[in-house]
Amino acid sequence: MMRHFDYGKEAFIECDSSDTVTAGVLSQKDENGQLRPVAYFSTSLGPVERNYAIYDKELLAIIRCFKEWRPKLQSASESQPTQVLTDHKSLEYFMSTKKLSRRQARWAEFLSQYNFKVTYRPGAANGKADALTRREDSDVSRAKEDPNLNQTVLTRSMLSDEVIRDLNINVLEQEQIEVTATLADVIASANRLNTLFRELRTSKRSKGKLEGWSLASCENVQGLLMYKGKLTIPHNIRRQVIQEIHNSLEVGHSGLKKTYVAVRSSYRWPTDYEDTKQYINNCHDYRRAKPRHEAPAGLLTPLPIPDRP
Repeated sequence: MMRHFDYGKEAFIECDSSDTVTAGVLSQKDENGQLRPVAYFSTSLGPVERNYAIYDKELLAIIRCFKEWRPKLQSASESQPTQVLTDHKSLEYFMSTKKLSRRQARWAEFLSQYNFKVTYRPGAANGKADALTRREDSDVSRAKEDPNLNQTVLTRSMLSDEVIRDLNINVLEQEQIEVTATLADVIASANRLNTLFRELRTSKRSKGKLEGWSLASCENVQGLLMYKGKLTIPHNIRRQVIQEIHNSLEVGHSGLKKTYVAVRSSYRWPTDYEDTKQYINNCHDYRRAKPRHEAPAGLLTPLPIPDRP
Protein backbone atom coordinates (compact mmCIF):
# COMPACT_ATOMS: atom_id res chain seq x y z
CA MET A 1 0.00 0.00 0.00
CA MET A 2 1.34 3.44 -0.94
CA ARG A 3 1.65 6.18 1.68
CA HIS A 4 1.84 9.97 1.66
CA PHE A 5 5.30 11.50 1.96
CA ASP A 6 6.21 12.63 5.48
CA TYR A 7 8.85 15.38 5.54
CA GLY A 8 9.73 14.49 9.12
CA LYS A 9 10.78 10.93 8.29
CA GLU A 10 13.86 9.52 6.59
CA ALA A 11 13.47 8.90 2.84
CA PHE A 12 14.74 5.85 0.95
CA ILE A 13 15.38 5.62 -2.80
CA GLU A 14 15.47 2.11 -4.28
CA CYS A 15 16.87 2.50 -7.79
CA ASP A 16 18.02 0.21 -10.56
CA SER A 17 18.99 0.35 -14.22
CA SER A 18 18.85 -2.19 -17.03
CA ASP A 19 20.11 -1.97 -20.61
CA THR A 20 17.25 0.29 -21.68
CA VAL A 21 15.31 1.46 -18.60
CA THR A 22 16.10 3.35 -15.39
CA ALA A 23 13.68 3.14 -12.48
CA GLY A 24 13.31 4.03 -8.83
CA VAL A 25 10.98 3.75 -5.86
CA LEU A 26 10.67 6.44 -3.17
CA SER A 27 9.88 4.81 0.17
CA GLN A 28 9.59 5.60 3.89
CA LYS A 29 9.32 3.40 6.96
CA ASP A 30 5.99 2.89 8.68
CA GLU A 31 5.31 2.46 12.40
CA ASN A 32 6.56 -1.14 12.24
CA GLY A 33 9.81 -0.22 10.52
CA GLN A 34 8.76 -1.64 7.15
CA LEU A 35 9.55 0.26 3.94
CA ARG A 36 6.36 1.51 2.26
CA PRO A 37 6.37 2.99 -1.27
CA VAL A 38 5.51 6.67 -1.69
CA ALA A 39 6.06 7.06 -5.45
CA TYR A 40 7.30 5.10 -8.45
CA PHE A 41 9.36 6.32 -11.37
CA SER A 42 10.68 4.73 -14.58
CA THR A 43 11.84 6.02 -17.95
CA SER A 44 13.62 4.64 -21.00
CA LEU A 45 17.24 5.34 -21.84
CA GLY A 46 17.99 7.33 -24.97
CA PRO A 47 20.07 5.92 -27.84
CA VAL A 48 23.27 7.57 -26.51
CA GLU A 49 22.58 6.64 -22.89
CA ARG A 50 22.26 2.97 -23.82
CA ASN A 51 25.97 3.01 -24.67
CA TYR A 52 26.96 4.14 -21.15
CA ALA A 53 28.99 1.82 -18.96
CA ILE A 54 26.94 -0.07 -16.38
CA TYR A 55 28.11 2.07 -13.44
CA ASP A 56 27.13 5.22 -15.35
CA LYS A 57 23.69 3.73 -16.02
CA GLU A 58 23.25 2.96 -12.33
CA LEU A 59 24.38 6.48 -11.44
CA LEU A 60 22.01 7.94 -14.03
CA ALA A 61 19.15 6.14 -12.26
CA ILE A 62 20.09 7.96 -9.05
CA ILE A 63 20.33 11.31 -10.87
CA ARG A 64 16.88 10.89 -12.42
CA CYS A 65 15.31 9.90 -9.11
CA PHE A 66 16.66 13.03 -7.42
CA LYS A 67 15.38 15.18 -10.31
CA GLU A 68 11.96 13.50 -10.19
CA TRP A 69 11.48 13.96 -6.42
CA ARG A 70 13.57 17.13 -5.93
CA PRO A 71 10.98 19.02 -3.78
CA LYS A 72 10.84 16.11 -1.32
CA LEU A 73 14.55 15.22 -1.20
CA GLN A 74 16.20 18.66 -1.09
CA SER A 75 14.92 19.20 2.44
CA ALA A 76 16.87 16.22 3.85
CA SER A 77 19.10 17.32 6.74
CA GLU A 78 22.66 16.22 7.46
CA SER A 79 21.48 14.29 10.50
CA GLN A 80 18.86 12.43 8.46
CA PRO A 81 20.23 12.01 4.91
CA THR A 82 18.33 10.30 2.12
CA GLN A 83 19.27 6.62 1.89
CA VAL A 84 19.99 5.47 -1.68
CA LEU A 85 19.76 1.68 -2.01
CA THR A 86 21.42 0.23 -5.10
CA ASP A 87 22.67 -3.19 -6.17
CA HIS A 88 25.83 -1.75 -7.78
CA LYS A 89 28.47 -1.73 -5.05
CA SER A 90 31.02 0.51 -6.81
CA LEU A 91 28.65 3.49 -6.58
CA GLU A 92 29.30 3.70 -2.84
CA TYR A 93 32.69 5.22 -3.63
CA PHE A 94 31.71 7.46 -6.54
CA MET A 95 31.76 10.73 -4.61
CA SER A 96 35.35 10.07 -3.50
CA THR A 97 36.60 9.16 -6.99
CA LYS A 98 39.37 11.48 -8.19
CA LYS A 99 39.35 10.87 -11.94
CA LEU A 100 35.94 11.76 -13.32
CA SER A 101 34.75 12.17 -16.86
CA ARG A 102 33.09 15.44 -17.82
CA ARG A 103 29.68 13.85 -17.60
CA GLN A 104 30.43 12.41 -14.15
CA ALA A 105 31.77 15.79 -13.01
CA ARG A 106 28.46 17.42 -13.95
CA TRP A 107 26.59 14.72 -12.10
CA ALA A 108 28.79 15.17 -9.02
CA GLU A 109 28.02 18.89 -9.02
CA PHE A 110 24.30 18.16 -9.23
CA LEU A 111 24.42 15.60 -6.41
CA SER A 112 26.25 18.06 -4.15
CA GLN A 113 22.89 19.83 -3.66
CA TYR A 114 21.50 16.84 -1.74
CA ASN A 115 22.27 15.12 1.54
CA PHE A 116 22.27 11.40 0.86
CA LYS A 117 24.15 8.20 1.49
CA VAL A 118 24.55 5.39 -1.04
CA THR A 119 24.16 1.91 0.46
CA TYR A 120 24.74 -1.37 -1.30
CA ARG A 121 21.92 -3.89 -1.28
CA PRO A 122 22.02 -7.22 -3.17
CA GLY A 123 19.94 -7.45 -6.31
CA ALA A 124 17.71 -10.15 -4.79
CA ALA A 125 16.57 -7.65 -2.13
CA ASN A 126 16.04 -4.86 -4.66
CA GLY A 127 12.94 -6.43 -6.18
CA LYS A 128 10.65 -3.39 -6.45
CA ALA A 129 13.03 -1.25 -8.51
CA ASP A 130 14.23 -4.26 -10.50
CA ALA A 131 10.66 -5.12 -11.51
CA LEU A 132 10.18 -1.68 -13.07
CA THR A 133 13.16 -2.27 -15.38
CA ARG A 134 12.09 -5.78 -16.42
CA ARG A 135 8.55 -5.14 -17.69
CA GLU A 136 7.38 -7.42 -20.51
CA ASP A 137 6.12 -4.49 -22.60
CA SER A 138 9.26 -2.37 -22.18
CA ASP A 139 12.15 -1.95 -24.59
CA VAL A 140 14.09 -4.61 -22.70
CA SER A 141 12.12 -7.51 -24.14
CA ARG A 142 12.30 -5.97 -27.62
CA ALA A 143 16.06 -5.49 -27.28
CA LYS A 144 16.51 -9.16 -26.41
CA GLU A 145 14.59 -10.09 -29.56
CA ASP A 146 16.75 -7.84 -31.77
CA PRO A 147 18.94 -10.18 -33.84
CA ASN A 148 21.62 -7.49 -34.13
CA LEU A 149 22.39 -7.89 -30.42
CA ASN A 150 23.27 -11.57 -30.81
CA GLN A 151 26.16 -11.91 -33.19
CA THR A 152 29.85 -12.78 -33.25
CA VAL A 153 32.12 -9.74 -33.36
CA LEU A 154 35.27 -11.66 -34.33
CA THR A 155 34.98 -14.86 -36.36
CA ARG A 156 37.78 -17.39 -36.67
CA SER A 157 38.67 -16.13 -40.15
CA MET A 158 39.56 -12.75 -38.62
CA LEU A 159 42.12 -14.24 -36.23
CA SER A 160 45.64 -15.28 -37.07
CA ASP A 161 46.95 -18.73 -36.17
CA GLU A 162 49.19 -17.24 -33.46
CA VAL A 163 46.20 -15.60 -31.73
CA ILE A 164 44.22 -18.85 -31.91
CA ARG A 165 47.10 -20.75 -30.31
CA ASP A 166 47.56 -18.12 -27.58
CA LEU A 167 43.86 -18.17 -26.75
CA ASN A 168 43.69 -21.98 -26.83
CA ILE A 169 40.66 -21.86 -29.10
CA ASN A 170 39.41 -25.29 -30.08
CA VAL A 171 39.18 -25.40 -33.88
CA LEU A 172 36.41 -27.98 -33.74
CA GLU A 173 34.29 -25.71 -31.56
CA GLN A 174 34.78 -22.84 -34.00
CA GLU A 175 33.63 -24.95 -36.94
CA GLN A 176 30.43 -26.08 -35.23
CA ILE A 177 27.39 -24.31 -36.65
CA GLU A 178 24.99 -22.97 -34.07
CA VAL A 179 21.47 -24.18 -34.72
CA THR A 180 19.07 -21.23 -34.41
CA ALA A 181 15.31 -21.24 -34.44
CA THR A 182 13.62 -20.58 -37.77
CA LEU A 183 11.30 -17.63 -38.24
CA ALA A 184 8.26 -19.93 -38.10
CA ASP A 185 9.35 -21.28 -34.71
CA VAL A 186 9.92 -17.76 -33.38
CA ILE A 187 6.48 -16.61 -34.56
CA ALA A 188 4.72 -19.67 -33.13
CA SER A 189 6.46 -19.30 -29.77
CA ALA A 190 5.76 -15.54 -29.56
CA ASN A 191 2.10 -16.05 -30.52
CA ARG A 192 1.59 -18.66 -27.79
CA LEU A 193 3.49 -16.85 -25.00
CA ASN A 194 2.35 -13.24 -25.53
CA THR A 195 0.27 -12.02 -22.57
CA LEU A 196 -2.26 -10.05 -24.64
CA PHE A 197 -2.73 -12.95 -27.05
CA ARG A 198 -3.37 -15.31 -24.14
CA GLU A 199 -6.11 -12.99 -22.90
CA LEU A 200 -7.70 -12.83 -26.38
CA ARG A 201 -7.48 -16.60 -26.71
CA THR A 202 -9.15 -17.07 -23.33
CA SER A 203 -11.86 -14.52 -24.15
CA LYS A 204 -12.63 -16.32 -27.40
CA ARG A 205 -13.01 -19.66 -25.67
CA SER A 206 -15.17 -18.32 -22.83
CA LYS A 207 -17.41 -15.83 -24.69
CA GLY A 208 -17.60 -17.41 -28.10
CA LYS A 209 -16.04 -16.30 -31.36
CA LEU A 210 -14.91 -12.68 -31.37
CA GLU A 211 -15.41 -10.73 -34.58
CA GLY A 212 -12.49 -11.43 -36.91
CA TRP A 213 -10.52 -13.50 -34.39
CA SER A 214 -10.09 -17.26 -34.60
CA LEU A 215 -7.77 -20.08 -33.60
CA ALA A 216 -5.75 -21.90 -36.23
CA SER A 217 -6.72 -25.53 -36.78
CA CYS A 218 -3.91 -26.63 -39.15
CA GLU A 219 -1.46 -29.17 -37.80
CA ASN A 220 1.64 -26.93 -37.90
CA VAL A 221 -0.01 -23.84 -36.37
CA GLN A 222 -2.77 -25.42 -34.33
CA GLY A 223 -3.99 -23.19 -31.48
CA LEU A 224 -2.29 -20.00 -32.71
CA LEU A 225 -4.31 -16.78 -32.67
CA MET A 226 -5.39 -15.51 -36.09
CA TYR A 227 -7.20 -12.40 -37.31
CA LYS A 228 -9.28 -12.53 -40.50
CA GLY A 229 -7.59 -15.75 -41.52
CA LYS A 230 -4.02 -14.45 -41.12
CA LEU A 231 -1.52 -15.22 -38.37
CA THR A 232 -1.26 -12.42 -35.80
CA ILE A 233 2.22 -11.14 -34.97
CA PRO A 234 3.16 -9.77 -31.49
CA HIS A 235 4.84 -6.38 -31.18
CA ASN A 236 8.32 -7.64 -30.29
CA ILE A 237 8.93 -9.63 -33.51
CA ARG A 238 7.16 -7.50 -36.15
CA ARG A 239 10.39 -5.88 -37.29
CA GLN A 240 12.03 -9.30 -37.62
CA VAL A 241 9.12 -10.56 -39.76
CA ILE A 242 9.33 -7.55 -42.09
CA GLN A 243 13.10 -7.91 -42.30
CA GLU A 244 12.92 -11.58 -43.26
CA ILE A 245 10.33 -10.87 -45.99
CA HIS A 246 11.94 -7.70 -47.36
CA ASN A 247 15.45 -9.23 -47.51
CA SER A 248 14.34 -12.57 -48.98
CA LEU A 249 15.23 -13.60 -52.52
CA GLU A 250 11.58 -13.58 -53.54
CA VAL A 251 11.08 -9.93 -52.56
CA GLY A 252 14.66 -8.76 -52.91
CA HIS A 253 14.57 -5.30 -51.23
CA SER A 254 11.62 -4.24 -53.35
CA GLY A 255 9.38 -1.23 -52.70
CA LEU A 256 6.60 -0.65 -50.22
CA LYS A 257 3.75 -2.08 -52.31
CA LYS A 258 5.35 -5.43 -53.07
CA THR A 259 6.73 -5.88 -49.56
CA TYR A 260 3.39 -4.98 -47.97
CA VAL A 261 1.53 -7.46 -50.19
CA ALA A 262 4.00 -10.17 -49.15
CA VAL A 263 3.51 -9.33 -45.47
CA ARG A 264 -0.29 -9.26 -45.70
CA SER A 265 -0.41 -12.55 -47.59
CA SER A 266 0.48 -14.45 -44.41
CA TYR A 267 0.44 -12.11 -41.41
CA ARG A 268 -1.77 -9.41 -39.91
CA TRP A 269 -1.46 -6.78 -37.15
CA PRO A 270 -3.05 -3.31 -36.64
CA THR A 271 -0.07 -1.18 -37.78
CA ASP A 272 1.34 -3.50 -40.43
CA TYR A 273 1.34 -0.83 -43.18
CA GLU A 274 3.00 1.85 -41.02
CA ASP A 275 5.63 -0.58 -39.70
CA THR A 276 6.43 -1.84 -43.22
CA LYS A 277 6.74 1.71 -44.55
CA GLN A 278 9.03 2.75 -41.71
CA TYR A 279 11.30 -0.26 -42.18
CA ILE A 280 11.63 0.30 -45.95
CA ASN A 281 12.38 4.00 -45.49
CA ASN A 282 15.28 2.99 -43.22
CA CYS A 283 16.59 0.16 -45.43
CA HIS A 284 19.97 1.30 -46.84
CA ASP A 285 20.10 -1.41 -49.54
CA TYR A 286 16.70 -0.38 -50.86
CA ARG A 287 17.51 3.34 -50.83
CA ARG A 288 20.78 2.78 -52.70
CA ALA A 289 19.17 0.61 -55.40
CA LYS A 290 15.94 2.60 -55.74
CA PRO A 291 15.73 4.11 -59.25
CA ARG A 292 15.07 7.83 -59.66
CA HIS A 293 12.26 8.74 -62.07
CA GLU A 294 12.26 12.50 -61.68
CA ALA A 295 14.04 14.78 -64.17
CA PRO A 296 17.56 15.89 -63.23
CA ALA A 297 17.70 19.18 -61.36
CA GLY A 298 18.85 22.22 -63.25
CA LEU A 299 21.79 24.47 -62.42
CA LEU A 300 21.44 26.78 -59.47
CA THR A 301 21.07 30.41 -60.58
CA PRO A 302 20.93 33.53 -58.41
CA LEU A 303 17.71 35.49 -58.16
CA PRO A 304 17.59 38.71 -60.20
CA ILE A 305 18.48 41.89 -58.36
CA PRO A 306 15.27 43.89 -57.73
CA ASP A 307 15.14 47.43 -59.10
CA ARG A 308 12.83 48.71 -56.36
CA PRO A 309 11.87 47.91 -52.74
